[in-house]
Amino acid sequence: MSLILIERECIMYYCSTGLTVTEIANILNRDKSTVSRELHRNSIGEEYLPKGKERDSVTDEYINDFIDKLNKRPRKCLGWKTPYEVHYNKVLHLT
Repeated sequence: MSLILIERECIMYYCSTGLTVTEIANILNRDKSTVSRELHRNSIGEEYLPKGKERDSVTDEYINDFIDKLNKRPRKCLGWKTPYEVHYNKVLHLT
């Protein structure tokens, strides 16, 4: 079963607080490979939180911007729609 939007947001949040993949997987009751794949697929880590940056310095605005970017990134598995478009049944761009 694929991840739903709220699970993706939770993964981002828990990742930003410094929890490990295993801890996040246990909280969400998901396999750790599912969480790891999601983190890798969305380039969480250096792309959005560069190494050396203190996790305490991550603001809510930064996390919300990050989530917005993820939810508005087209996915092949969704027929090149974004998770936002699928979840809210709205079109964000011309096809």
